[in-house]
Amino acid sequence: MYVQQLDDSGRDAVNIPDMQVKVLAVEPAILSQVDGVRKETGLLANDSLLVAMMRHGGYQNLATNDADFTRVAGITVFWPTDFRPA
Repeated sequence: MYVQQLDDSGRDAVNIPDMQVKVLAVEPAILSQVDGVRKETGLLANDSLLVAMMRHGGYQNLATNDADFTRVAGITVFWPTDFRPA
């Protein structure tokens, strides 16, 4: 599938407030930590930002299909297969 064929993503993004998902702001203090996280973990910039956000907020659990996060100390990775529909 090509990105150009994704027609649900815009609609889904608009519905985020209704999904009981907490949206966090990226603060300057967090941005200043991203380069250090990148150097420490070897993650790319966007992934390093996510780790910096998690650390800043005290979050330890991450649902992802990206194995790169398994090498980050202090983060517990939950794989999509770990979740079962209710």
